[in-house]
Amino acid sequence: MVLKLGGSMLSELNDSFFTKLKEMHQHSNIVITHGGGPNISRALEEANIPYETVNGLRVTTKKAAKIVRNTLNGEVNAPLVHRLTKAGLEAVGLSGYDNQLFVCTYLDEATYGEVGVVQEVHKAWLEKLFALNVIPVISCVGCNEQGEPLNINGDDAATAVAVSLQADQMIFVTDVQGLLVDGELIESTTECEINRWIEDGTIYGGMIPKVKGALATMKEGVASVQITNETLQGTTIVDDIKENVQ
Repeated sequence: MVLKLGGSMLSELNDSFFTKLKEMHQHSNIVITHGGGPNISRALEEANIPYETVNGLRVTTKKAAKIVRNTLNGEVNAPLVHRLTKAGLEAVGLSGYDNQLFVCTYLDEATYGEVGVVQEVHKAWLEKLFALNVIPVISCVGCNEQGEPLNINGDDAATAVAVSLQADQMIFVTDVQGLLVDGELIESTTECEINRWIEDGTIYGGMIPKVKGALATMKEGVASVQITNETLQGTTIVDDIKENVQ
C-alpha cells in the first residue's frame, strides 16, 4: 500500500490518522511518500529566491533544488518519521536521492530547470525494509547523473513507487474528504462514472486533476486508488471490469 501525503496535509494529521495507519500496517506493507510545498515556498522566500509554477510544476533553479532537498528532508521528513515512531510504528526516513532510490532524468530542463521524472525505482531497498516490518517514508527528491538534486512532483513519485511495487492500493491523502456528488460522499466509483461526471460538470475545478491522476495510476497497474483526507475513509476508484464482475 502506498500513501501519498500532500504537503499541505501534514499539519492536519491527528492521532486518529496514525492509529488507523497502525491498523492498516498489521495487514499490509506500507510506503509513505510526501511533498512539502508550503515549507519549500517559505524556505525559498526566506532565502530571497523567486519561484514560479508552469503547468502546476514549480520551476526549480540549481540553488532552489538544494533548498528543496534540505527542506523536505530536514523540516518535513524527519518530523513525520518522529510522529510515526511516537505512534508505535517503526519507520525510516529516505529521499529519492538516497542510494539512487529514484533513477531520474530531466523532465524538461529548458522549461522547468532542476525538475526530474522518475525512470526507475530501486525497490530492493524498500523490500529490505518490508522484511524488517519498517515503513519507508520517502521525500520527493531525486538526482541527475552528476548527483545533483532534482525536484520531483509528489504525485508522480508516488505513482512510480506504486507501479514498481505493483501495489494493491494507492491512497492520495489530500485536503478533501473524497469525491462529492450532489453534496454526498461517493464511497466507490469507476473510470466510466468519473468521465461521465466530468463531462456533465458534476466534477469540476481542482477535483478534476485529482481524479485524472488517480485514473492514470490505475492504468499503470495499481488495482485501486483512494482519494481521502486524514480520516483515510474517502472515495475508492476501482477498475470498471472488476466492478462489473462483482
